[in-house]
Amino acid sequence: MLAAATGCATYSQDLERARRHYQDLEFKKTLAVLRMLGEDIDALSPAERAQFAFLRGMTDLRLSDTLPAGGRLRSQFRACARDWLDEALAFDRAAGASLSPIQLARTKSALAQLVDVEAAQGGCLVAD
Repeated sequence: MLAAATGCATYSQDLERARRHYQDLEFKKTLAVLRMLGEDIDALSPAERAQFAFLRGMTDLRLSDTLPAGGRLRSQFRACARDWLDEALAFDRAAGASLSPIQLARTKSALAQLVDVEAAQGGCLVAD
């Protein structure tokens, strides 16, 4: 039982570390932590899953902004941003409003910027 509690604490700590990197505008570090954590997303609580998906989507969006327009990698980041932000909204509904009003507004605004993404929905939600 203690091992399970310790594991969950570690996942929560990883999510918090990713949040700090994001707030410090260290998007590559944020993505690295989130990719590692994404392998164990089922270990997160429903509210933490919403936070994870929000951070992942916003991180992908921020990284896409650093790449040349029209590039393949930029398009991939934008598709992933759309997928994860859609997922954040779904997790938020399932968890009962775990995103803050500011996060919800940012998610909806970002999704409005991503309406032109041509990639199929959900392609980025598999472990990468």
